[in-house]
Amino acid sequence: MTTLVVFDIEAVPDYPTARRLLGEPDGTPETETRRRLGQRYARNGEDPSKAFLKVPIYQIVCIATLNAKREEGGGAWSVSQIGSRSTGEKTEAEVLLGFFKTLPVDGRGAGPLLVTFGGNGFDLPLLRYRAFALGVPVAALHGGVRRDYWQRFGHDHVDLCDVLSGYGASAKPSLAEMAALASIPVKIGGIDGSQVEAYVAAEAERSCGLLSQRRARYLRRLPSFRHGTRRSLVVPLRRFDGQPSSDSEETRGAAADVVRLPGVAISSRLRLP
Repeated sequence: MTTLVVFDIEAVPDYPTARRLLGEPDGTPETETRRRLGQRYARNGEDPSKAFLKVPIYQIVCIATLNAKREEGGGAWSVSQIGSRSTGEKTEAEVLLGFFKTLPVDGRGAGPLLVTFGGNGFDLPLLRYRAFALGVPVAALHGGVRRDYWQRFGHDHVDLCDVLSGYGASAKPSLAEMAALASIPVKIGGIDGSQVEAYVAAEAERSCGLLSQRRARYLRRLPSFRHGTRRSLVVPLRRFDGQPSSDSEETRGAAADVVRLPGVAISSRLRLP
């Protein structure tokens, strides 16, 4: 049995780190720190208030995962589990540790294949930086599960953005562009990545609520291999919109809506871990 884990991380600026970088007092308002970060990192013509920062300046607020498996001889991928953890429910260290502790390991001690969109440049480095900042041991990220997730051209980690662009031979697509190409709504639930900071700030005023369950923006990607050639399939999943607590039976038993694609077997009911 071959197992893969598709994952996506949402992040916001780590203001304590940013204040140390900028030499600001601890009590500096976040709006002022964000303004100065924007001035430091904004590219030509980019709005400083929304400028994308360097990866070490971010902290994790949510990790969403989708687990899938198929027989060793090939065939369709079957989705077995979907879930998410957010800092609205746990500490960042707990979210990080929970992600690694729940990675499936087979009888040989090998971890899953990892699938991301842009993960070589953001998600994987962010996991490493946050583990460093928080003092969290993440052996699985560094060969502890017999996988080399840092080999850009390997098969242990597949960055679909990298693969689809020919590893930079053509301009890298955005996830929104790939969603549009696949006739999938670009904004599921009306939210995209550019709104995460504002969304988290608003949720923080209400103790964050169920951040990952009420946000409806994730696209899951499943890769398949036929005759040695990678073929990417895009599967959108609508996140849970209900209001129950994260550990309620109503939430755990909720079904996720999926779009079925040729060659991909999707279980009819998906449960949070």
